[in-house]
Amino acid sequence: MSCKDSQLELFCWNKCLQQQQARRQCRRRGSNIDSWGRRRAVVLDPAQSREAQFVQYFQPVFDTLIRRTPDGQPGPMLAKSWSYNADNTELSFVLRDDVKFSDGEAFNAAAAKANLDRFKTAGGPLQAQLVSLESVTAKDATTLVLTLSTQDPSLIVNLGGPSGYMQSPSSSRTPTLRPSQ
Repeated sequence: MSCKDSQLELFCWNKCLQQQQARRQCRRRGSNIDSWGRRRAVVLDPAQSREAQFVQYFQPVFDTLIRRTPDGQPGPMLAKSWSYNADNTELSFVLRDDVKFSDGEAFNAAAAKANLDRFKTAGGPLQAQLVSLESVTAKDATTLVLTLSTQDPSLIVNLGGPSGYMQSPSSSRTPTLRPSQ
């Protein structure tokens, strides 16, 4: 074994030891940063969600109103279809009627309204995604109408992400879901 090989082996052992120590410290402190320096989701609450590396925690749990397709186009998910009025300040959705949350509660326009209202007022990091949303109306079980203060070309895309995550209204009253440490 050459001197370089032994130095490399020693370096690798030190790195491994540092990573193990960091993991133990993170577990002890309840840190939201893992041993690789990545920030973890702290609470599985759609109103407090973020984009980027946090999507991996939220997408398996919460469906969105609109699906972002691989080519970047919006597609149906919980909303079967949507359309704007003539001046693009009212967005109407036709929602699926065959969806239930994991707690058995039905997904409907009232549940979607509750989620959007909560996202807009909960003070989360992406709350500004709904800044143009003036009001939400559940016309009937499958019709949801969003009234906008101004045209918002990013709204459809945003509803395919955190602002469109839907959770059972009864579970949103107690947003204490935390990923394992």
